[in-house]
Amino acid sequence: MSEELKMDELEGVSGGASAERGHVLIVNCEHACNVRTGPGKQYAKLSCYAYAGSIYSYYAKENGWYLLQISGKLGWVYKEFISVIN
Repeated sequence: MSEELKMDELEGVSGGASAERGHVLIVNCEHACNVRTGPGKQYAKLSCYAYAGSIYSYYAKENGWYLLQISGKLGWVYKEFISVIN
C-alpha cells in the first residue's frame, strides 16, 4: 500500500488486516494527526489529516492501526490517537 487508496479500492485491502466496520473519534492529538498509506510509521503520510474531535468511519484494523475514510480517501491512523465508538 504505497499509494493513496480511494473508496472504490477498499476490496483490495486485506493482507494481515481484519475487516471490520465502525466509527472512531480522534482524541489524543492537539489539532490533527497524520494519516498514512499503510499500517505503520514506515508508510508515507497522506496529504490529509485526522482532526481532533472528529468522527470517522473505519473499515479494517491491523497491528493497532485503523483504516479510516477521510475526505473520500482511505488512510491508516494509529490506535493511540483514537477512541472506538461503535
